[in-house]
Amino acid sequence: MLFKLGVTLILFTGVVTGYIEIMGGDFYIEGVFTLYAGHGGEPCARLVPRSVQHLEAVRYRLQQTSTFKIGLRVHATCGNVSRAQEIAYNISQMLGDRHSKSIAVIGPEANEDTEVVSRLLSALPRSFRPMQISFSADSNMFDNREIYKNFFRVIPTEMAKSKAIVEFMSGRLWTYMAIIHDNTTHSVSMVANIQSLHGNDGRYICFPHVLSRPADTSRDITEDLEDILFGVKSTRGLIIIGDTNLISSVMAGLEKFEFNTTDNNYTRPVIIVVENEPFSVPDIAPAYNASKGMYAISPSTLTDTAFHKHWNVSLTNTNFSGNWFVRKLAEEKEDNNTSNAHLFDITQLSIYSTYAQISVDVILKSMSQLCQVSSQCTGLDTAQLSTTASRLSYVSTIGNMLISFGPNIPNAQLTMSNTSATFYDLDVLNNIRKSETSAFGFEKIFQISSYGGSVLSTNRIHQYYRNGTEQSYPTLLKPQCPDGRKCTECRQIAPLPIDVTKGDLYVVGIVPVHTVLDDVLTCGSVKQGGLDVAESIKAAVKEAKLSYSDKIPDASIGVIIIDSCNSRQIVAAILLQLLNQGIYEDGKFTEVRSKIIGYIGGWVSDNSIMVASILTQIKSVQISYGSTSPVLSDRTLYPYFMRMIPNDLHQGSKMIELVKSTGSDLIQILYSDTEYGRGGKGALVEHADKNGVCVAQIIKVEQKTNIDLEMIRTQLTQKGFPKLVLVFLSSFDVVKVIEILKQLQGYTFIASEDWGNRNILANGKNLVGSITLANEIPIPYYLKKHIEDASKQKQKQQWLLEYMKDYFDCYYEWRFDKTTHRQPCNVDQYLQPCLVRVTETCFKIDTWSPFAAIGVETLLKGAKETLHYLCNGNTSTICKAYLEKPETLINNIKNQQVAYNLRSLKHIFHNTTHDGLIDFVMYRVTQDSKGLFYEEIETPKDFPKSTCSENFHESCNTCFAKMSEKPDENGSGTRENKSYVIAMGVFIGITVALVAALVASICYYRRSKGSNDTYLTPFGDDPVYLQPTEIMHRTVDGIDQSSQNTPTHVFTVQPAEILPSNNCSEFMRSDSELPVPLNNLNCDPFYQETMPIRMLMTPVSVMAALEVSVYRNP
Repeated sequence: MLFKLGVTLILFTGVVTGYIEIMGGDFYIEGVFTLYAGHGGEPCARLVPRSVQHLEAVRYRLQQTSTFKIGLRVHATCGNVSRAQEIAYNISQMLGDRHSKSIAVIGPEANEDTEVVSRLLSALPRSFRPMQISFSADSNMFDNREIYKNFFRVIPTEMAKSKAIVEFMSGRLWTYMAIIHDNTTHSVSMVANIQSLHGNDGRYICFPHVLSRPADTSRDITEDLEDILFGVKSTRGLIIIGDTNLISSVMAGLEKFEFNTTDNNYTRPVIIVVENEPFSVPDIAPAYNASKGMYAISPSTLTDTAFHKHWNVSLTNTNFSGNWFVRKLAEEKEDNNTSNAHLFDITQLSIYSTYAQISVDVILKSMSQLCQVSSQCTGLDTAQLSTTASRLSYVSTIGNMLISFGPNIPNAQLTMSNTSATFYDLDVLNNIRKSETSAFGFEKIFQISSYGGSVLSTNRIHQYYRNGTEQSYPTLLKPQCPDGRKCTECRQIAPLPIDVTKGDLYVVGIVPVHTVLDDVLTCGSVKQGGLDVAESIKAAVKEAKLSYSDKIPDASIGVIIIDSCNSRQIVAAILLQLLNQGIYEDGKFTEVRSKIIGYIGGWVSDNSIMVASILTQIKSVQISYGSTSPVLSDRTLYPYFMRMIPNDLHQGSKMIELVKSTGSDLIQILYSDTEYGRGGKGALVEHADKNGVCVAQIIKVEQKTNIDLEMIRTQLTQKGFPKLVLVFLSSFDVVKVIEILKQLQGYTFIASEDWGNRNILANGKNLVGSITLANEIPIPYYLKKHIEDASKQKQKQQWLLEYMKDYFDCYYEWRFDKTTHRQPCNVDQYLQPCLVRVTETCFKIDTWSPFAAIGVETLLKGAKETLHYLCNGNTSTICKAYLEKPETLINNIKNQQVAYNLRSLKHIFHNTTHDGLIDFVMYRVTQDSKGLFYEEIETPKDFPKSTCSENFHESCNTCFAKMSEKPDENGSGTRENKSYVIAMGVFIGITVALVAALVASICYYRRSKGSNDTYLTPFGDDPVYLQPTEIMHRTVDGIDQSSQNTPTHVFTVQPAEILPSNNCSEFMRSDSELPVPLNNLNCDPFYQETMPIRMLMTPVSVMAALEVSVYRNP
C-alpha cells in the first residue's frame, strides 16, 4: 500500500500535523497514535515501538474484515498535547466535508492527548460527532457523559485499576505503603482514588508518605527513598505511579541502596508499578536488579495468537509489512548497534495491541447493527454510511452491545453501553525467575474481574533478597504498621454507619452495633450483643429464602443494617439520609425508600422512639425486638410501632412481686438515665407504693462513657441502707456497672431483662443468689450456624472483625493500633456458639437475637399477604397502595403465628396495643464446680429478706404512715414501737406548730415591707425561680441534682401536683403523699395558716416535707 508522499514528508519533518492514508477504503477511520517520541529538541524524532505495534494491530484487524471496505488514516501526536489539539481541529474540519468519508476515531493512546481530542470532537454538533473508541486511555474523567458525549473505551478505567490495586494489597495484608508519583493529572487522580478506597474485606491502606516528583524536579531521589525506607515512618512498601522516566529514576535509586548496603539479608521493598502510558514496565525491568520481585498492574493479557505470529514475521522480513513504520522497526531490529533494551521493546508484544483490535471490532459491530436496522446488509450503500446523519446513528447503536471474538482470542467478550462498559479482568503481574536458570519475567499472579471476584495464584508470588534468596508465599514481606506502635498518621477506621446486602426489596434493621461517646454524635467501641442481633436479621432473611420461600415476597430480599450506636441523634441522621438519598456506593446514591418492606428495631427505647417518630410521618411499620418503654404503647403517638415483648409496666410489676414473694419490703433501686431505665424505675416505684414496699434510695446511672463506679458503690453501701437492690440498667450500662456489683459482699440483686442471662458473671461469686428476668426464647440452629460460618470467612465484615478483636483480646497485624491488645489475632479463630451452657470457650449469642429473627419472619410473611392483597397479586415489587396503607400490613403481621418456642404455633402480638405476648423467664445466679451460671427457676427459694423490721431505715417512716403499723418479722408492731410513736408524735406536733408560726411571721413581715422575694413571690420569667415543672422533674429521683455537695436522699419519689389556686391548702395532696415544700408555694402567705392543721394529721409526711424544704431544687 503506497502512502500519500507529500503528507508523509510533512509528517516526518514535524512542521505541521498532517495525516497518512495507510489503507484506502470506501470510508475511513481516523487513527490517532503517539508513533514518535521527542529527542534532541525534535518533537517527533524516534519511533515508539509499542505505538507502532498498536497501529499495526488496527491495520491488521481491518484487513481481516470482508463485510466493509474501511480505510485508515493515521495522525501522529508525538506525545505532545499541542499537536494532539491541532490534530483534533484538523479532524473536525474533515468531518464537515462529506467527501472525507470519516466515520470514527480510534485513539489517542495517552490520557492527556485523549482529553484534548475528545473535548473538541464531543463539542461538535450532534450530526458531526464521530464515534471515538479508546484502547488505552483509562482516566476517570472520560466517564463524564456531559463532556465526553461520543467517547467509548474497551479497557478498565483508572478507578477500576485503583480498586484492583487496593484489593490486591488488602488481600496480602499490605496496609502501610508509600506512594511516589509524577504529579500529572492521571497520577494525581490515581493517588486520590487509591487513598479513598478500601478492600472488600474492609481493610484500609495507610500511606505515611505521598511524594510528588514532577519531571522537572531537581531533588535527589535517594533522599526521598531514604526517608521512606529508613525514616521515622519507615515502610517497606512503595507504589510508583508515573511514566517511564519516574519508574527508571526510582529503580536506579533503589539500586544504590542495594549496592551500598552491607546487610546480606537486606530485603527489597515491595514495589507496585502503575504507569501512565501503555504497558512499558517489561521494557524497564531487565535493567535493574531492584525490579526482581516487583509487581505491575495492567488490563488482562488477551493474546491474539494470529497477530502475535504476524508481528514476529513482520519484524523478521523488512519487506514483509505494508506498514512503513513496521518496516522501519524491522530495520532497527537488524541493526547491530541497537541496544538490548530497545530490541526487547521492539519484540515484546504490548498488552494494548489486542485492545486496539477490539476497538476496531466495536466499530464494525456498530456498523453491522446499523446495517441490519436499515436492511442494507448486502449491497451496502457506502455513501449513506458516511453521511453526517449516520455518524450519530453509529453512536446510538452502542447500547448493551455484546462483542464476542474469534478463536484467536479465547473466552473474550465485552459489553458496551452508552454510559459505561463492563470490562475485561485486570491483572497483577510479578517479576519472577521463571526457572532456576532462566531470566526474570512478568507472570500473572492475581486477576480481579469486573464481573465480581478475584483469583490469586499464591504459588507464583515471589520476593527476593539482595543475595538472590527467593521468598515464596505466604512467608513474604508485609508492609504494615510496626508491632507495639499506634500509627497515628494513618486513618483510624471509623465504624461503618450502614451495612448493605443487596436485593430488589429490603428489610431495614436498626441495631446498636457500637456504643456512643459522650458527645452523642460519635460511635465508640463494639457493643456486646449488637453484632449478634445484626447477623440474626441477615440470617433470618437467608433462612426465609431456604425454608419458606413460598410465604415471602417473590423478590430478592436484601438487608440494610443501620448502626444506631445507641444514639438517637446518630440513628436519626442515618435513617433520614437513607430515606432521602438512599444507599451510597461507588460514588453515588441509589434510592431505596420505595423498596423497603419494613423496619426491625431498635434495641433501646430511646432509639425506637426516635425512629418511630420519623416512621410515623411516612406511615412505615416498625417491629422492635427489645424496646420496652410504656410510652411506645401509645397508639395515638406511634400507630405503626409493634414489638415482640411486653412493656416495662409488666416487668416492674413482676420484679416487685418477686420482692413480696420473698417476704421483703425494703429495697434500693439502681437505674439507667435512659427512656428504658426511667420507664422501669417509674414502674418499680408505682408498684412498690401499691404493694407496701419501701424504696430507701434511688440511684441514677448517667449516660457517660466513663461511669463513676466508685460513686455508685458509695451510694449503695451507705450504712443502714438495705442490701436488696432492684436493677433496671440498660445493656450498655450493665456490662460496666456489673464490675462494682461483683464486689459487694452480702448484697442481692433482682435485675431486669437487659441484665437477663448475659455472659457477664466471670469472677462474680458475690452475685450468687441474685435473680434476673429475661425475655428469652430458644436460639434456632440456623442462627448459630450463620454466626459461626461468618466468623470463619477469610474476608469478614468490618463489624465482625472489630467484635472478634475485642472478643479474643487480640490485634490484627494489618491494623494501625497495635498497643491496645495483648497478642496478634489467629486467623483460625472463630466464634463457636454455645449449645447449652455458657463457657469460656463458647460464644453466647445475645438474648435479643432470636426476637429480631422472629420479627423478620412475621414481617416477611405479613408483607407477602399485604402485597398480594394491595398490589393485584404482584409480590415482587412494592406498589403505591402498600406504602399508603400500613394498617393492612400491621393486621397481617398480627395474624402470623410463630413457633418461637420451637414447639407450637402462637400469636405474638397483642391485638390492641401491638405489644408482645412473650413472657419473662426467671434465672438465679448459681455456682457449681464448673463456675457461675444462670439456673432457670419457677420461684425464688432461700432468698435473703430485706425488711423494715430487720433493717430499719428512715424510709420506713415514709412508707408506713403510723409507726405502730410498722411490721415486725411476724407482721405486728411492738409495745416499744408504740411508745416511741407517741413520744415522736408529741415532739413533731410541737415542732410543726413552731415552724408554722415562724413561717407566718416571716411572710407577714416581708409582705408589710413590700419585699419581692424570689422564693415567696416568684415571677414566671424570673430565671432564679425553679418552675413547677422543674420541681416535678427533680423530685422524681429524690436527689438534689443542682447541689455541688453529696446529695441527701428523699424517699418519696412521687412528684407533687401543682394546682392553679391561691389557696395554699389546695396545693396539698392526699395525706399519704408528700406535700409541696412550703418555700416553693406560689400563693398568698396569709392562707398558709391552714396548712399546719392538715399536716398535723400526717406527722410523718410533715417530717418528709421539712426534709425536702431544706433544698431549693429537690
